[in-house]
Amino acid sequence: MNGLRKKRPIFFCDREAIEPSVDDLRLRWLCRRDFGALLALEREAFEFPWTRDEFERCVRTRNFGGFVVERGGEPIGYLCFEIRRRSIRILSCAVAEAERRRGVGTLLTRALIGRLDERRSELVCVVRERNLTAQLFLRSLGFRAVAVRRGYYLRTNEDAYRMTYRVGGASSTSDDARTRRRILSR
Repeated sequence: MNGLRKKRPIFFCDREAIEPSVDDLRLRWLCRRDFGALLALEREAFEFPWTRDEFERCVRTRNFGGFVVERGGEPIGYLCFEIRRRSIRILSCAVAEAERRRGVGTLLTRALIGRLDERRSELVCVVRERNLTAQLFLRSLGFRAVAVRRGYYLRTNEDAYRMTYRVGGASSTSDDARTRRRILSR
């Protein structure tokens, strides 16, 4: 290996709980064996769900990670993310319809927020303009809309909001003013 150590990948296939179980929910790392359940959650949650190939492509990248929440051994929610130089980006998150509004999404998102530090102090998510439920959910956790991405979704030419969560709370007043100008200039 000519003296260079190979970096350990971000993605772990570990079925052990990441932190102690909350009520009867268990949070753990996402595994390839979960893909069948994740694809079912995707189809239930999204108009344009990810395919198995898209999950596989993400898993092969070094900077990919994912959490699964299960109840009774069955996956009921997941969150996939990408680790960047200064931020973490949420790629996809879904919760089974019967389990929504029961803390599953909050558990997943807070687990990711808990991974932020001085180096990576921002969590970023892009949300469809018409996905008001996701926008309100993220806002309740401290995310703020900071930009509008026009025509972001190619299949529908739908706009999206770039929402961020920053360690230490809300963005500065100059960021707030800039955000208001971007959103209102639509």
